[in-house]
Amino acid sequence: MRIFFQLQKEKIDYRFAKNVIVTGGAGYIGSHACKALRNAGYRPITVDNLSTGWADAVKFGPLERVDLLDRDKLDQIFKKYQPYAVMHFAAFSQVGESVDNPAKYWRNNVVGSLNLFEVCEEHGAWILFFLRPVQLMAITTM
Repeated sequence: MRIFFQLQKEKIDYRFAKNVIVTGGAGYIGSHACKALRNAGYRPITVDNLSTGWADAVKFGPLERVDLLDRDKLDQIFKKYQPYAVMHFAAFSQVGESVDNPAKYWRNNVVGSLNLFEVCEEHGAWILFFLRPVQLMAITTM
């Protein structure tokens, strides 16, 4: 089986692969999602402000350094890449900090996500939304 998949992977022409935007793609979970997408024949486009992610973690497609609060730049990226889908992993997730500074978390996690969803709708991209348990904790403790 493994040999078959390796041969399949080598036949993929990534110039014609469907683009998938991965927000938070420079983080641990997002970078693994990018690897899985690339191995499945998609072209992951990492959208990350690098506030907690690492540019070195972006190895499977281009990096667009953008904050989800910047709706105009998000719109430009969607126009540039015309994504088929979006995987959303970008969020602040430090529980202690979320208690000390809840407005920062609400602004980034809620307003940033709403910006993303609106741009997805305008451009007809599928939204694949993932929320980690620690992010739920950060939201519910505010």
